[in-house]
Amino acid sequence: PLFDALVRWHFSPRHRPFADRLLAHSALRKHAAELGSLAVSAREHFAPGCAPRVLDAVRPMLCPHTAAFGFGSYALALLVPSGARLAGSAAAVVREVVALCAHTDASSELLRNAFDTLARVCKSAFVGRVERVEWAEHAPMLYTRTLAALGVAAVLDESTMAVLGAHARLVPAEASALSSAFPMLSLTKRAARLLVLGIDGDVPAADALSRLLQLLRAVETFCHPSNDGWWVVRLGHFLLAVAKAAEWRLAFEARAAADGRRTPYAPLRPEHVDALLDALVPLVLNAVHSKNGMMRAFARKAVHHLTYCKPERVGAFFADHALQALTTETAVHQAESML
Repeated sequence: PLFDALVRWHFSPRHRPFADRLLAHSALRKHAAELGSLAVSAREHFAPGCAPRVLDAVRPMLCPHTAAFGFGSYALALLVPSGARLAGSAAAVVREVVALCAHTDASSELLRNAFDTLARVCKSAFVGRVERVEWAEHAPMLYTRTLAALGVAAVLDESTMAVLGAHARLVPAEASALSSAFPMLSLTKRAARLLVLGIDGDVPAADALSRLLQLLRAVETFCHPSNDGWWVVRLGHFLLAVAKAAEWRLAFEARAAADGRRTPYAPLRPEHVDALLDALVPLVLNAVHSKNGMMRAFARKAVHHLTYCKPERVGAFFADHALQALTTETAVHQAESML
């Protein structure tokens, strides 16, 4: 019944006079928001094993050549359950959603819906509520779609092109082409969760972790303190989201180790944490000096989360740069932000 109500609302005829539509616009939007909120609350009470039925109902709407394509991705994000109710169907859901992300003309709304679903599945798999999902094979898609969500253009070398394969065509060629296409910060937050939680400590670093490090290197030039483009806020939020996801993962793994529990994914090794910090901390340092106020605010919050990961490493890095700002004439303008 809930799915039918969503379908009726989305495809209801709206051939009323313009004045009537204008007066009813706010009411319609509020009704849609309440209906979506109801769906999110209701899925916690869905019967276990209902995910295949949800996929069967939504799948006919996931054709990109139909008018129902946008609604199909929206319904998929709303109605696919998470946690134990998704057990046995996680891999099937991931396949459907990854197929959605493969379209070159995917809109920001579609990607937000897709990444919302993937992030919920990822967290459920990471904590052991559903079967393990191998994220390394989807890393190229996550890499390219995250670049698109950030709205930056990356110059890829031949080795990276070979790794990405067919997904390389999804990397934006020009940053300006996406200036208004991806306004939602929630998309970058979910992308960061997928990239961090998808790393398996037992898998060679050439897989999910290396993709994340490549992504951080690709956006390095956009983190320069003098930059103040429209992408800066999204990039700062992404750095914060990666730091928060890393902190959450390390805290979860520490609690599991203290309780003697095994996690579905092998914990991050010290060398993995060092590699991640070596790539992320310099970007956060540049963001701390940014002339964009929101970028600086995101960076300061990211410092707190990164410090939890390895206090002695992060603290020493920032202490060295703070000392340099206080004692070097050419860096004195950075003293205030460093302190």
